[in-house]
Amino acid sequence: MGNFGLPIGPFGMMDQVGLDTALHIAHNNDTSQSKKFASLLEPLVSAGKLGMKSGEGFYQYPNPEYSHADFLKP
Repeated sequence: MGNFGLPIGPFGMMDQVGLDTALHIAHNNDTSQSKKFASLLEPLVSAGKLGMKSGEGFYQYPNPEYSHADFLKP
């Protein structure tokens, strides 16, 4: 977000797409990185934390932390 001036970072993007969708993609790649990433997503998806569509994922909605003006300030 900070380096490229983007309004949303990768975790916010995954929340928008859906963590269940991200998990499905991770399961379809047979690399060690994808398996590690899937292990990060599995507990969230199992708990029903799917991102924006469930109201919680990496962030809570409707007002996720990344939307606050001071999000990247130390």
